[in-house]
Amino acid sequence: MLELGSFSEQYHQELGQWLVEQAGLSALITVGDEATLIDKAFKQSTVPHTHVGSSDDIGAGIEKLKLDLSNSLILLKGSRGYHLEAWLTTCKTTV
Repeated sequence: MLELGSFSEQYHQELGQWLVEQAGLSALITVGDEATLIDKAFKQSTVPHTHVGSSDDIGAGIEKLKLDLSNSLILLKGSRGYHLEAWLTTCKTTV
């Protein structure tokens, strides 16, 4: 969502609030500077959540939350600027 320009903060906050309201969400790992706004929405939630600085740290986020990704539905959403596609390799080796 780096491409959102002046709407970035608003849309990240709205996405965080929307995600909190979704039933069945097991965990949340946010990546990047603006994504801290999504993570903040989870401060009062019982859903396990963590924020990492870059896609290189996603594996550490998985370990921190002690997530078992087998049989999981994973939504990978983010800007290409954070190279999240590289995380797919981490995910495949973790599962």
